[in-house]
Amino acid sequence: KMASLASCSWIAHHQNLLITGPTGSGKTWLACALGNQACRQGISVRYFRLPRLLERLRIVHGDGSYPKLMAQLARFQLLLLDDWEIQKITAPQRADLMEVIEDRHGLRSTLVAGQPNETTFQLTLTYLYLKYSPSKGHESKFWT
Repeated sequence: KMASLASCSWIAHHQNLLITGPTGSGKTWLACALGNQACRQGISVRYFRLPRLLERLRIVHGDGSYPKLMAQLARFQLLLLDDWEIQKITAPQRADLMEVIEDRHGLRSTLVAGQPNETTFQLTLTYLYLKYSPSKGHESKFWT
């Protein structure tokens, strides 16, 4: 599986990747290694720790630059979202994340890394899986 992921063909096919595991299991290291490999292949990559992205989204709602940030996030061929669910996600934050994912779906790849220990994490991922599952004709990969 690693050789397949390292080839970055999943990015060329606009597939998404989910990496879950307990603290210290290497989720961030693996996500960054895949992002680094993508960069070496000329793929545009952006990394965010989710708490910082959520804070940035909150700020741009207030200063009017929300559309600009959303357009920027949609442009990267690979968006890495790390530390998913380190903190509780509010309903407005969840709505913002869904917008980011909706804007990218089928056009760009998103890699999410996080711990599957929070109810909201499970609910959010269940929603994403049901909406974008391979059984509905979508190309997402789930690696746990």
